[in-house]
Amino acid sequence: MTELYNLDHLTELVKLSEIYERQPDNYEIAWPNWASYHNNRMTLKEESFEDDYHMNINVVVKQLHAAINKNKIPKDFSVLDIFCGTGGTLARIKREFPECHAYGIDVKIDEFQTAEVMKSSSIHVYKVPIQLMYQSTLSFDVITSFNSYRAFKRNLKIERANDNNKIILNQLETWIAHSSKFFIWEEGIQESRSLIK
Repeated sequence: MTELYNLDHLTELVKLSEIYERQPDNYEIAWPNWASYHNNRMTLKEESFEDDYHMNINVVVKQLHAAINKNKIPKDFSVLDIFCGTGGTLARIKREFPECHAYGIDVKIDEFQTAEVMKSSSIHVYKVPIQLMYQSTLSFDVITSFNSYRAFKRNLKIERANDNNKIILNQLETWIAHSSKFFIWEEGIQESRSLIK
């Protein structure tokens, strides 16, 4: 079966990944140490996602089905998973919704494992930092983020976060709000624009 991916998405994501390859040091984010450790534990086994931060991939699937049934997103919706790791969440979404266009971005990925997931599930994962996405005009029906987005929000509550971290989170939420219809994370699905109300 031929994948009818949006060439604008693919072309733009390839360009952004090439920019990152040329200047990787320009796009560092100071994540909390415990969040980096947590993300490094991620595996290809889907069961691991159900324990991590109580996120249950089955709930995500139900939420996407409900959004399609209510005509909030089309059956061939586009989804971007930010900080996607090896692409395990995307692979499950693609399996449940074969008509969807599934993309992922991250800078800390195991390229071998990611290539295996991409080959077996027809998803597209790119080494692109989130800051480069702010410069693009790409939009998606759904943006997802598990572990990293929540880790950032928790870190801001637990510690007296510096202004730089607050700015990074604000930029991220503003970009999500303007680049997608819906955002899904551990606490459920919400209209993306609600992130900046």
